[in-house]
Amino acid sequence: MTTPDTHPCDVCGALPTARMSFTALQGIVLVRRMRFTRGHFCRDCGLRARKEANSYTLKFGWWSVSGWLATPITLISNTIRAGELNKLPAPVPPAPAQA
Repeated sequence: MTTPDTHPCDVCGALPTARMSFTALQGIVLVRRMRFTRGHFCRDCGLRARKEANSYTLKFGWWSVSGWLATPITLISNTIRAGELNKLPAPVPPAPAQA
């Protein structure tokens, strides 16, 4: 396991975070297109990003010749990566700014 990062979450600013990358796959007949969601994520935002990437892949990943193989691999890969997020403690929101 990687140690929690001191960089704030790219989405909500909470700590601790982990540097993550999730893949969303779109099959287009003979080709496939991949979208990547990368950044520092707290546990909750990272799991949400994984869910969105997997939902997109489940809807659109199958529609190419290679999609029947690439889609399950992408889903499994995203799920394995999210295991690091499950090991993080609950996110702590940033302190309010002083005026």
